[in-house]
Amino acid sequence: MQLAALAWRGLAARPLRTVLTAIGVALGVAIVTATFIVNQAVSETAARTAGELLGAAQLRVRAFSDAGLTPRAVGAMATLPGVEEAAPLSERRITASTVAGSDERIFSLLAIGTDPAIDERVRSYELRAGQPLSVTGGRDVLLNAGWASDNGLRVGDQLLLSGRLPDQPPLRVTGLLDNVGLASLNQGRVAIMSRDTLDAAFQVPAPIHSVDLVVATGRRSAVEAGIEGSLFEPFIIETADDLARGLSSSQPALAGLGFLFALIALVVGAFLVGNTLGMTVRERSREIGLLRAAGTTAGQVLGIFLRQGLVIGVVGSALGVVLGIAVAATMTGFLRSTRAVLVDGLPLNAPALALAFVVGTGVAVLAAAVPSLQAARASPLEALRAGRHSDPARGAALLGAAALGVLVLGTLLYPLQRGPTPLAATGLAVVLLVGGALAAALVVQPLAAIVGRPFAWFFGAEGMLGRANLGRDRTRAGLTVGTLMIGLAAV
Repeated sequence: MQLAALAWRGLAARPLRTVLTAIGVALGVAIVTATFIVNQAVSETAARTAGELLGAAQLRVRAFSDAGLTPRAVGAMATLPGVEEAAPLSERRITASTVAGSDERIFSLLAIGTDPAIDERVRSYELRAGQPLSVTGGRDVLLNAGWASDNGLRVGDQLLLSGRLPDQPPLRVTGLLDNVGLASLNQGRVAIMSRDTLDAAFQVPAPIHSVDLVVATGRRSAVEAGIEGSLFEPFIIETADDLARGLSSSQPALAGLGFLFALIALVVGAFLVGNTLGMTVRERSREIGLLRAAGTTAGQVLGIFLRQGLVIGVVGSALGVVLGIAVAATMTGFLRSTRAVLVDGLPLNAPALALAFVVGTGVAVLAAAVPSLQAARASPLEALRAGRHSDPARGAALLGAAALGVLVLGTLLYPLQRGPTPLAATGLAVVLLVGGALAAALVVQPLAAIVGRPFAWFFGAEGMLGRANLGRDRTRAGLTVGTLMIGLAAV
């Protein structure tokens, strides 16, 4: 209990320093937490959207070429044994506008043509306002409610298709859909109508992009074999899992970006913890010497400072988890508003939150190990000689080398989508970046003499002391600058 009190007293002696260090840990944990939550939200939204797109169908046969599937192919699939429903979907990029006038607006949309009589038995549409497509189709069109609101469109408005045949009347907005299923495609910029309406508007019919098949229980393999034998045009058979992977194609890049930011933030937090406890060790060197002279063992001294690192890690990590949930809510809200990524909800996975907490706490304890070992290894006589019981440059170098090593290893090993860039080139870039960061320790003092001169002019004695302090521990100052360089380069 007395050792715990000593550890707490050391943190309470410099409350502002302790709070700022805990905040540094909290920022890293917050990014880790937000990355976990957003990544899971994207995965769950993609899986849910894939299920909404297929509805009751188990298979989607998608045309491999832009020419699409022929009506003969659709008919052949509909008559296969085991196929209960075959719902074709045609697609065409269109330009639509409101009625000509002073407030005329022009839109680029993805037109999706359905067979309403068949489609209503395969999938459902969540209407926010208006009515669904009539069985006969008519001139009805359904729009994404969010996109329609952003563009000032309401139920009953008319849309004119650019390039339509002269005798074709305008379309009429009959319903507004929630951002699910077909209405969520193309970032919500879709116009859903009957295939007959879409084909009649233009001289060339819209190609049939895909056919969704409702398959009887236990007949999936037979149906897939029948499709292989009856279709002549190139095609791809997809399941809900295949659609989900396609919809979440941006997830690896998003997760990788979050991972890099989290790694950098945790490294900075480790520096803060190490520097804070390093300064505490130097400030309390005489007290450490008296404790050692009174019989306190090296292990007990080590425990005092590890306890301080543990307290900072626990408080910072707990704050970081809460902050990360708020950051994740903000990120998902922003991504949802831009419709750039299909994401909805805020899944709070207890194991993932616990992992973020453990990572933050572990990083803080590991960062505290370097100054703790320095304090524990000092003999009573060395500790009583204030400021001479440890080598601050050596401690900063060890801490910096460990932190930068973690950063390099994580950057190289994390499975990011690197595109055409080879791993060797990525490794060379990281080596140059880290080498430049380590070299900063050699140039920080002469640069401080130049850059710090204006501060001495404007702030007098305070500016001169600040410039001089950079040269007292050149290694620590250089590694701090190097960490900042890596963070800015990643941004």
